[in-house]
Amino acid sequence: MARQLKAALVLLGLGVAGLGLAGCGSGAQAQAEQACSYVQKSLELLAKAESLQGRDPKASADYYARATAELGKGLQPATLAAASEGNFAPLATTISEGSRVPEFRLVKALEAECAAVGRGYLPPAPSRAAGRGVPPPGAP
Repeated sequence: MARQLKAALVLLGLGVAGLGLAGCGSGAQAQAEQACSYVQKSLELLAKAESLQGRDPKASADYYARATAELGKGLQPATLAAASEGNFAPLATTISEGSRVPEFRLVKALEAECAAVGRGYLPPAPSRAAGRGVPPPGAP
């Protein structure tokens, strides 16, 4: 019984150490960058689909389907990045919209969000009126 307990503790220790090592070099920034690599590939496929739209509808439809699938692959790393760093929530949200909204309508948002990731996203500075009880523009 003691031998089994010792073996279980050793395995548990190895598992914990493995999880710790798996976390090395990762993080919200790396996950967001991975998501953006899928976004970039998706946008390339979307551009190809649009270029073929009038000439070869079947090939165009195939490229659209591939673009949608590629965008979907970016959802998991984007969601993990957003869970760790709230600044990446817009990226995850926009990618998730790809299942409901045609991707060509998301291009500008995806490009802007991935550009922010590429710059090492910095949160926006608080407004000068923050914390002073000043209502936002347009508030009654």
